[in-house]
Amino acid sequence: MKNLYCFFFFLILCMLVSLPVQAKISIGITGGLNRSTLISDPEGLLHITDKDYFIIGAEGAYELDNHFSAGLSVLYFGKGCHFTIEGQDDVQATFDLEYIQLPVTVNYSLKLPFIIPYISVGFFYEHNVSAQLTYKGSDFINQSDVKDDVMDSNYGYLIGCGFKRKEGKLIFLIGASYSRGLQSLYDMDFNADSTLKTQGIQLFAGIKYLIL
Repeated sequence: MKNLYCFFFFLILCMLVSLPVQAKISIGITGGLNRSTLISDPEGLLHITDKDYFIIGAEGAYELDNHFSAGLSVLYFGKGCHFTIEGQDDVQATFDLEYIQLPVTVNYSLKLPFIIPYISVGFFYEHNVSAQLTYKGSDFINQSDVKDDVMDSNYGYLIGCGFKRKEGKLIFLIGASYSRGLQSLYDMDFNADSTLKTQGIQLFAGIKYLIL
């Protein structure tokens, strides 16, 4: 897996230096929602349901030609889920995670007269900044900070699609993506019998400005 990421970084580096004359650089802001869940393997006694979180941050794009571009973002990313434990349906639990995420993508666009559809593929690395576990019953609420029990970092892949529109030097965009973490949230020394990984569908919109 590390070799695959090194190859991906090398591919993007080659793209960045291959067409410097034609390249255009844009920067901007983006935000949206992440419909998040966690995948437990094995499923065990947990009944997991989705939860929505906010996404916000800055992004930049390096347009190599009329079709290909490379993107890099810095995002605040909320993840987690609701869940219940079998036999304890009267207790509702929530697992909330906050990350600073660095996604890197390669994008392919079609230049149409009024709108620009695109697809993207890439991977992300993220650093955990918060982890909270909350249990709610009919007569109690118990919240715990479990950051020390969660891995400091996570990584995974993403695929997406969307539409862009250019107005002078402004670029408006809207899109959706699917992302999945490849590393278990818990250290295997802490919980060696199962894995818990992130997964989500993101809806987002943004605006960028061509600086070059």
